[in-house]
Order: sequence, then C-alpha cells, then structure tokens
Amino acid sequence: MSAAEITCYDFGKVGHDFSVRQNLRDSLIFLYLSANVAVRLPILFQYPLILQGIIFAALFGCFFLFVYPRFFKIFLFLFACSLPWYGSHSYHIHNIVFELFISVFAVICLVQKRQQAKFDSINNKLALLIGCYILLACFSLLLLPFSHIGSILHLWGWRDFFSAVLHAAPESILYPLSAVNRLLLFFVFIFQISTHAENNRLFRIVFSGLVSGAVLAAFIGILNHYQWFPLEWLRSTVASGTRLQSVFGNPGWFAEFLAISIPFILLGFLHPNIRKVTKLMLFGILIICEMAIILTYSRTGWLIYPLVLVSCWFVFYLSKRIDAGTLSWSAVGKTSVKVIVSVPLTIIVSYFLVTGVVRQDTSNTANLLQQRFSKISNPAARKKIWQESIAIGLEAPIFGLGYESYKHQVLTLASIPGSLYSKKRQIKNIDFDTPHNHYLQIFVSNGIVGLFFWISIVLYTVVLLFYDLKTNKHYFNIAVLLSILAFHQYGFAQSMQYVGVIWFVIFLCFGYTMTLNEQALPPAMRQAATVSVLFLSFLTVAGGIVYADNFQSRKFAEKYGLHVYGTDQDSYRYLGFYPEENWGKKGIFRWTGRKAIMKLDSIGVMEVNYSCDASGLSSKPLILDVSRNGHLIDQITFWNNRLVTRKYFVPPAKGSSGNQLEFQVSRTWNPKKEGGGGDSRMLGVAVSEPKFLPLSSGQNLGCYSWQATVDRGEGTGYQLLKYRWTRQEAVLDFSSHRGRPFALLVKSDQPYIKNYPLKVEFVQHGSIVDSFTLLDHRWKRISLPSVVNYDKPVAIRVNRTWNPRFEGYSDDPRDLGVAVALVPGDAGEDVSGNRKVSMRRHEPEGGQTRQ
Repeated sequence: MSAAEITCYDFGKVGHDFSVRQNLRDSLIFLYLSANVAVRLPILFQYPLILQGIIFAALFGCFFLFVYPRFFKIFLFLFACSLPWYGSHSYHIHNIVFELFISVFAVICLVQKRQQAKFDSINNKLALLIGCYILLACFSLLLLPFSHIGSILHLWGWRDFFSAVLHAAPESILYPLSAVNRLLLFFVFIFQISTHAENNRLFRIVFSGLVSGAVLAAFIGILNHYQWFPLEWLRSTVASGTRLQSVFGNPGWFAEFLAISIPFILLGFLHPNIRKVTKLMLFGILIICEMAIILTYSRTGWLIYPLVLVSCWFVFYLSKRIDAGTLSWSAVGKTSVKVIVSVPLTIIVSYFLVTGVVRQDTSNTANLLQQRFSKISNPAARKKIWQESIAIGLEAPIFGLGYESYKHQVLTLASIPGSLYSKKRQIKNIDFDTPHNHYLQIFVSNGIVGLFFWISIVLYTVVLLFYDLKTNKHYFNIAVLLSILAFHQYGFAQSMQYVGVIWFVIFLCFGYTMTLNEQALPPAMRQAATVSVLFLSFLTVAGGIVYADNFQSRKFAEKYGLHVYGTDQDSYRYLGFYPEENWGKKGIFRWTGRKAIMKLDSIGVMEVNYSCDASGLSSKPLILDVSRNGHLIDQITFWNNRLVTRKYFVPPAKGSSGNQLEFQVSRTWNPKKEGGGGDSRMLGVAVSEPKFLPLSSGQNLGCYSWQATVDRGEGTGYQLLKYRWTRQEAVLDFSSHRGRPFALLVKSDQPYIKNYPLKVEFVQHGSIVDSFTLLDHRWKRISLPSVVNYDKPVAIRVNRTWNPRFEGYSDDPRDLGVAVALVPGDAGEDVSGNRKVSMRRHEPEGGQTRQ
C-alpha cells in the first residue's frame, strides 16, 4: 500500500469517526431539547386559554420553519425582539415559555445543520471552558437530598415533578435542578448557533433583535409610566410607587437589561457612511433608554449606566482613530474631552425631559428622584447582605455549597445558632433570594474554584474579542465586549443568574465569541489557554470527587449535629410533601402532591387534620385516599373547603420498616390557575402534623354518629332501633362484651353489590382474623370468631366505600362503608338499644359468604 493510499485511508477513518461522534452528539442534544419541550408543554394547560392560544400559535409558526427554513432568520429576529417580555423571575410562566422557545429554536437549528451536512468549526477552548463550568455545577447537585427528591419523583409522577421543578422558588431544594438545566440549555442553544453554517450572521440577527426589543420596551415603559399605555395585564409583578419597569417584573432588572443592551445601540455610530439623520435617530433612541433608566429609580442603574456609557463612547471614539491609523496620546486626550462632554450632556437632556417637559406635575417625580439619589452613596443594606453572603460561603470556601442554593443555605444556616452566618447576621426577618452580587453568588454556589472558572471564561473571551478586533477588524466585537463589561459592572450589585433573560445575554456574547478563530491570539496566549483548559478539567474532576464525598450534604449535617441538612428536620418523615407551613393556632401543615407518605414513629391513637382549598369542589370534588402500610383505611370526599379531623389507630409495626400513612388525591390543583394568588404548585390536601392521644380515646374510631332506623332487621332475630355507618376502617369497642358470645349486624347499601360484592375484614394486631362478603342489601348477623381478644382494639375494614352524593343517589356527602349494629349473644340490649326478639339462631344466607 502506497503512502498516498495510507494517507487517504487514515483521513477517511478519521472522518468516519468524526461523523459517528457528531451523530451521537446530535442525537443526545435532540433528546435533551425534546425533553425540555415535552415537560413544558403540559404546564401551559394550567394557564388561561388566551395565553395558551398565543403560545401554541407561536409554536406552530416555529415548526412551520421545518418546511420553510428560509424564514428562520426572520423568526429568530422576532424571538430576540420578544426577549424583554420574558423579564420575570426564573420560576414564573414567562421564563418557562422563554425556555420553551429556546428549546424549539435550538431543535430547528439542529435540524437545519443536519440538512446542510456541514459542521462549521468553533473555538473549542472556549466551549470546553464553559463546559467545565457547567459540569462543575452539575456535580454540585450531589449535595442535594437526592433520596428525598427521588421519592418526590416516584410519588408525584413525571408531570407534577417537572412542574414543581420549573416553578421551584429559590428556597426549594428543587430550584438548583431548574437552574442547572437553564445553564445547560443556554449553552446548547449558543452551541447550535455557533456551529451553524451562517453562525456569525445569526448572532448579529439575534443581537439586532435584542436591542430592538430593548428600545421598544423602553418606549412603551415610558408610555406606561405616564399612564398612556397599560401593561399591568402582562407583568408578573408591579413595583410599588411610580417606578418604571416596562414589561419586566422589577425596575432594577429592566435597568440591567438596558445597560447591557445599549452598547449595540452605539454600534450604529461606527458605520463609516452614517448620515446625520441616522445619528439624530440614534441619539433619540439613546435618550429614550436613558429616560427609562432614570425613571426606574434604580440606584445601581444610575451608578453603572454612566460607567457603561463612558466606556462605550471612549471605545467608539477611539476605534475610529485606530481604524484611521492616527492613534496618539493627543488623540486619547481629545477623545477623553469628547466623552466628558457628551455623556453628561445626554444624561442632562434625559433628566430635563423626565422632569420638565414630558409631565407638567413634575414635583412628585423630582422628589422621588431626589430621595433615591440621596441614598445612592449609602449601600447599607447591600453591604450587610454581602457580609452575610461571605459568611455563608466560608462554610465551604473551596468548592462551595451547591449551584444556586443561596436561599436554601440562608434558611438552613439561620436555623442553626452555631453557624457563622447566624453569628454574622445583621438583617433580621428578611431573607433575600440572592446576595445581590454576581460574584458572591458564584462563590456561595461553587466556591473559589467556581469564581476561578468564571474569571477564566470571561478573561479568555475578552482577550479573544480584543485580538480578533485588532487583527480582523470585526467592529461588532466592540459592542459584544462592552456588553460583557456592562454585565460584569452591574454584577457587583445584582445576581445576574436570577433573571433568565439577563443571564441569557452573557451566553449570547460567549456564543458569538465561540465563532471567532483562535489564530487571532498570539502563540503564547494560545498555549496558556490550552494549559488552562487542562487545569480546569482537573479541577472539575476534583470537584466531582469532593461533592460525591459530601453526598446529600452529609458532612454539613454532621458538623451541626443535624439529622438532615435543612430547615425541616422532620422532612425525612414526610415524603412527597411540600415544605412545612405554620398556620398559627391550627398548627403546622404540609401540602401533599399527587401522592405523599408520612412515616410514623409512635403507636396508639393518632389525630390528624386535613384541609383542601381548591375551587369548584361542589361540581368536581377532590377525593383523598388514606392507607396505612398499603391497606386503605379512609376515604374523604371534599365537597367544599373545610377542615376535617380524623383519628386512626396505629398498631405495632411488623418488621423494622415501621408504620406509615400513604395519601393519594384524585386530582391536584394549581392555586394560581384557580385564582388563588401567585402560587404555582400542584397541590393535593394540607395535612397537619400528627398528634398521638391516650389509647382510651381510640374506641369506636372511624364511625359516623348513631342514627335511628325503622328497619326491623328481618331475618336476623333482632329489632333494630339504632345503627352507625363505618368509614373505610372502623375500630369498635368490644370490651363490655368480654367473656360473652357476641355478634354484629351489618348491611351495605352500595349500588351494584351483586356485580361487585363488598368484602369485609376483621383486623387485630395488624392481621386479618376473619372476613366475609356481602352480596345484597339485607342485614346479616355475623358472629365474631373466638380468636378475637376483646381487650384489644378490633378493626372492621371494607374494601371500598361509596358516596351517595357522588353516585347521584341523595345529598348525603359521607363516604360510607357498612352499617353496623352491636348485639349481645343473650337476651337484652346493647348500647345502641337493639333488642333480641327471637332466640332462633340464623346462619349465613345466600347474601353472605365467609372466606
């Protein structure tokens, strides 16, 4: 074989291996994106029909692109324009829809790349650096209580579990799961765009849409601020007072978004043949954005925005000198003078428009501006939060406490008097969702190593953008570079990961940089980047080992002598429940999901309360099944909002697993969907903490009140005057009949009993001592077996109950088992007043069979 043939063979083999790897990678990405779409679509059905119609219409338009891919750029631009509309908390529906569209567009881009059969090269080092950071965040999830999370998934099912994950607030143990997924999803999206054949153009389209949406949001925000255009129907929250927030959920977040978008507005001034009309239009747009930032009353925005503007103007003015080859110290001086004059000028004009022209009654606006400005140099609250955050991070300074677990750590460590956070805590009765600092958020999440990872990514990105600008004259790099700068300037006062749209912008900047050729860097820097990737890979593996060694935060729990590391030390006994809630005088309650388990560590008589606040119960009741160790013992139908008290007998447990109560509801309900506020959880019923009572209170449990009857009990030998209905399981008092023959009279009114016989069991000490089956609606006389110990509780259990109201037979809302009348074995009356009228003994008839 010749050398040429060997060379062709080797290259062919390499190409084949690459194709296999690419196919495998694309398949995994497609499955991941499809899963993201699948888990979000059912959530949309929890919201109003109008919202569903708009979203599904937009999704249909997106999938239209599979047939007509030439419209992809237009749809991508429109999606980027809509980004401000998703500026809400990461657990609100706005963000869920936002991530849904990101998943859909990533799938479309993936399919288009496959059709083109072209893999465009990207900057692998930057992709690996970001990948290491994401992998470290994934490894840190090992600190979560996975046994508890696993039980939630098992009990609730996939649909309710993922709904809970996507709606999880920062204090929830599920929140880091959604945060890591968001991190990975953003990376997958920019990876798909970066590897597209038209990657550079697509990123320019996205950034163009981004800045267009920002300007539009600023304009309608100003209109809304002066009550010329309503936006309350769209926003998730409304700021107090008169602070401008546009379509965002918070004024400060909107100021952030504008600050990182403005560099792309100023990019227009770099056009070599820019006209005066275009310049005036750009200045007008800039004034609109500045007015919006002023009216947000965001002190951080007021501090950061001038720095962003100075940086932008200085770079833009200086870039023209660099391009013309006239850069000198004199030019730098002249540029500085231009910046010093132009920046205050635009801000003054914006302030004048806000307070002097747009609105006649400006006294209120001016006063609010003065009040906020007077506090601009007093970051007292943030300073305290930062100090407390450092105290939290020092619990695990090297690798951190887990990705996006800040709020969970705050609540946990605040409940531990001996923790450093409790000792350093200055802000009482207020628990912030974030430390209001991007760098401290990373420090708490993944420690010093996490900060090192992030700084390495940003440093490499900035250096590559600069050298590519210098070498290849890609002036778009300037806007991306300044947006990254603005992002990290704002990061000193805000946690950027908290709002998905803002977090997404920095990934767009990283994605654009991934399209740049590494050859623009000097050889020494390329070599340093290679060493950094290898070193960060080593740290990633080391981090995985450290997190695994502290699985489920076991070491943190041992450090403070806790059963579990968390605020609720009883959480291990409540599987499938949401966190505990204090209902004041009513006590501690926990909401169930679709299913839940309560582990019991005591025996005897247990009292527990249930509550259900779902709407529409009169037409669609909620049914709760309660089982003990796998045996159904109670069924409650909620026809209205009420508090139900139940008492159950808990016998000694068999084996070492102990007793447990299992709860299952016929349906879950969403308070937000049903008009109950902003709670998006899928709830069942609220269950109180159990209270164990003296054993003497455990007689005649599980029965309704005595009721009179005209039924003569024909065929039984007794005249019936009173009886009572059981529930699923009833514990009866037989102690007064000790040493005497004893019998029960029982009957059932359940419909279709001939087709579906009712099985009745006697249970004592957790074991079935006798059973029989009812086949008709007549009273039956049942003699208790001799093995029954009358000194101990005896339960009568049916295999099902029925609800007359639910079945449409009457208005009786009770859940009924069997009717029971107690009779002695000799002449006389029992406590119910039933009398023996004949000494004839009656054996089981055709309507009753023993088993």
